[in-house]
Amino acid sequence: MRLSIEEYIAGLPPAQALVVAAVRELVHQAAPEVTESIKWAQPVWAMNGPVCSAKAFRKATNVNFWR
Repeated sequence: MRLSIEEYIAGLPPAQALVVAAVRELVHQAAPEVTESIKWAQPVWAMNGPVCSAKAFRKATNVNFWR
């Protein structure tokens, strides 16, 4: 079973869920045509290849950009 972005966010501690949900909203505002999926155990937003991702760790949340 593959997780959806909603399921990924729901499984996070509240503070990290807020960060990942905010990143998700910003990405969709900036690029409505972006697609999203779970890759490498993290949400990835793509448009002709990966654009950015968010990964929650125990004490931090990373946001990564490819372009």
